[in-house]
Order: sequence, then structure tokens, then C-alpha cells
Amino acid sequence: ICRAADRGRGSSDNPSRLLWVGLGWGFLNVTDGNQLNNINGVSIQSEKANEFYFNLAEKILPIYRNNLGITTGLGFNWKTFYLDTDQYFSEVNGVTTLQNLSGSPVYYSRLRMFYITVPLLFEWQPTVGSNRKFFISAGVVGGVNTMASSKAKYKDASAVRYHKEKDLNAAPITLDAMAQIGYGSWSVYAKYSPYGIFQSQKGPEIKAVSLG
Repeated sequence: ICRAADRGRGSSDNPSRLLWVGLGWGFLNVTDGNQLNNINGVSIQSEKANEFYFNLAEKILPIYRNNLGITTGLGFNWKTFYLDTDQYFSEVNGVTTLQNLSGSPVYYSRLRMFYITVPLLFEWQPTVGSNRKFFISAGVVGGVNTMASSKAKYKDASAVRYHKEKDLNAAPITLDAMAQIGYGSWSVYAKYSPYGIFQSQKGPEIKAVSLG
């Protein structure tokens, strides 16, 4: 994550700056909790699947001096899964399934989801001399799904075609476990969702995991 402001300390007027605000990007994959990719018939292109963050508001709750606190706030999260098969997600009889594309070649087939997110992160910033730029944080990030769409581009015998579909029984609420470590305005994070990205029994049982 690229942080939006410096994490330096030393002012009693600003005892804790446990920042959530900033931009982030990461690699995205699917899991069942035991293995990556190829989960319940869903195979994605790991090198292309990604997520993007834009965190725009924060609230800081100091716990102990300048070193320990809780961060919450508000952000946005886009997830894009690119399928590694000539298929697309479609809702059939109320259930989201993978359907085969009839044309060839297939240029791409992707699933995109958009969330409004709220974090609850515990953050530790140890003091080393006068330097407090190193930090570790862990907690959960809740999300409200506001959009899920499937789009495929392919070519049949006559022309280039597009298949587009929305809704797709996405789970309305998510809760991701998140941990990050960083220095100054930068950090590396890992995130895992113990819950599926689709509603139970209304889509493939796949969970999201990311590193960025």
C-alpha cells in the first residue's frame, strides 16, 4: 500500500498517526482455505487477477502513548478476476455458474467486484531512538458489495462479440483478515477472506486471497 502521508512522530499535538488513507494494489487469487487456484472448477490467470484500493477517510484511536492504537475509516476496493478458461460467469435459474463460450478465440473473460470498505486494525509502531516510521498492523476489513459484473470478449464466425452480466449473487457483506508491515509511506500486505465471494449455494464456493 502506498500511504498518503508521512508516518513520522515526535509531536505531542499529534500523538498517533495510524494511517489508513492511501492507495493500494495487489495480486489476487482464489482459494478454498487449503490451496490456491483451480477451486471448484474456477481457474483464474494469477498473473492478471488484481485488486485496487482507494482509502479516503480515517479515524484514529490511540491506546498507549504514540506506539499502539486502533485505526478505522472508509475506503473502496475493486477486485478483478480473469478466468484461465474459455468460460464466463452467468446466473442460470438463480444460481451463478460457469458457462462455456461458443466462439474462438477468447480474448478475455473476467469477473469484477466493487466494495465499500471499513477497517478495524490494531497498529504497533515501536520507537527506535527518535524514529517511529516502522509499523505493523493486523485486523479485519469489512466490505459491502455494491457491484458484481461478468464480461467476456470473444470472436465467433462473423464478428467480435461481448457477453456482459451483472449481480451474479455476490455475497452482500465480506469480512477479510488483513496484516501488513511497512516503513514510512509504504507497506506490504496480505489479506484472506474466510467467506465465499458468492452467496451460499448460489455460486461457486471460492474465497479471495491477495498480496500486495
